[in-house]
Amino acid sequence: MYLLGVSSSQVSRQFSRPNPPVINSVSRINDNTVSISWSEGVPVPNNFPVTSVVVECYPVVRNLTIFQTGNPVVVTGDFQSLTAYKFTLRAVNIHGTGDKSLESEPILPVSRGSGNLGSAGNPAISGYALAQANPTAPSGLYWIKSGSMPSALQMYVDMSQEGGGYDFYPISNGIAASYSTDSHSGTPLGLDLVYPRSQAHWRATYNYINAQLGGAFSSYLQIAGKVTAPSKSGGVPTGSYPGGNNMNGNYTGYIMRSGSVPDFRVPDSGRWWLRDTTFGEPNGDLSPNGFLGLYAAGYAINSDGSLTGFNDGGAYSTGTSYIVSTNAKP
Repeated sequence: MYLLGVSSSQVSRQFSRPNPPVINSVSRINDNTVSISWSEGVPVPNNFPVTSVVVECYPVVRNLTIFQTGNPVVVTGDFQSLTAYKFTLRAVNIHGTGDKSLESEPILPVSRGSGNLGSAGNPAISGYALAQANPTAPSGLYWIKSGSMPSALQMYVDMSQEGGGYDFYPISNGIAASYSTDSHSGTPLGLDLVYPRSQAHWRATYNYINAQLGGAFSSYLQIAGKVTAPSKSGGVPTGSYPGGNNMNGNYTGYIMRSGSVPDFRVPDSGRWWLRDTTFGEPNGDLSPNGFLGLYAAGYAINSDGSLTGFNDGGAYSTGTSYIVSTNAKP
């Protein structure tokens, strides 16, 4: 059989190699050993079975070795103290090696020496890594430098909500943004606008602004976090806009949180939260990739982390003051 415009090697690549597997969980066994539980991806049409997986680690680990094959796959390596690692897998069958999976959640195999983690001389890679290494640390200012940050910054880390690890950095007199595709003043710092994971995350945000930024909620929370719906031409993998391609759909029948409404997402496709009940917005005047308004739309945040509302009137601006984060806590 021949496919018009497709070479035989492309046919073999498309229909024979396994699809990316799914990493279910990653757990520490000891300082040098990590266990990775996984599931096969979508079966390929010819259904050739997966025979093994290839493990990749970020940052790179010296002497990374598969100690135990199968599922879970167990790997050993020279993991460094106070360093969080992420893993990807590639499935293998008789026709070759498939594409890599999504990254796992970060794990800290070696947490010894955490007493000065977050100091200027020993910055943590995120508030989440700090909470993993030192879960009894108090909320406060810590030095943070992730792999995408050119320089360490002193960021506020909340340690009171959901096990701790939400980190925050304030931007004042910054570059305003109205769309998820816009750059902003956090971009050159290696940080992004906050991905609001849960009501507890919003509560941590409230506590941070109240304690560290003088309660200036209306200045720093013009938008309801970096939750947007990209245009259909952007290739939304699931869901369909209630109003069709024009993005004039009404989402008032959906609960605005991950897993409960189509199309909306945060940039890392992780969990996000705005409400636990339906609301009168977004009601139909949404712009593709545009931010939902919070204080900019006349709504507010309560001390328990709940929001009084939000609006999709086109695309709301962050204004020149906003909060950015590593967004590392999944």
